[in-house]
Amino acid sequence: VFNDRPDQVFDLPAKGQPTGIAVDPNNRILKNATVSVITATTLIAVVLATDEPAGFRVFPNPATDQLTVSFYTAQAGPITLRLTNTLGQPVKQLTETNAPLGLQRRWLNVSTLPAGRYVLTLDTMDGRETIAVLIE
Repeated sequence: VFNDRPDQVFDLPAKGQPTGIAVDPNNRILKNATVSVITATTLIAVVLATDEPAGFRVFPNPATDQLTVSFYTAQAGPITLRLTNTLGQPVKQLTETNAPLGLQRRWLNVSTLPAGRYVLTLDTMDGRETIAVLIE
C-alpha cells in the first residue's frame, strides 16, 4: 500500500465476513491519529490523522552506515540516544544536556558495528521509547 495523499481509500479482500479490524494497534505508524471504526454491512475503518508531529522514527532500517533518528519532544531538556546490542551492552551513545522542544533529528554512525540486531533507546523529559534496529 502506497500512501501519497492526505486521504485514500483501500479495498482489502478477505475470506468470509470480517469481524474486526486493527489499524496500527501500537501507534507505530500513525503516531498521533484518531481511528474510528464504523460497522455496517461491510467493515469500514476511517483513520483521521492530525497535524501533530510524528513520534520516534529510525531510518533506514536496516542500516549499513548511518541511522537517522527523528523524534518530537514536548519540552526542552536532556536527551540520550543509546544503541545496545542483544546482550544489553551500550555500543553507541549520544547525549545532549539541553535539546530544544519540537521536532528533532539526530544521526548515528553505525558503519563500524558488526551486522546484527540492536535496540535504540531514546530518553527525554517526556519519557523513554525503544525501537529495534537491524544493522547489515
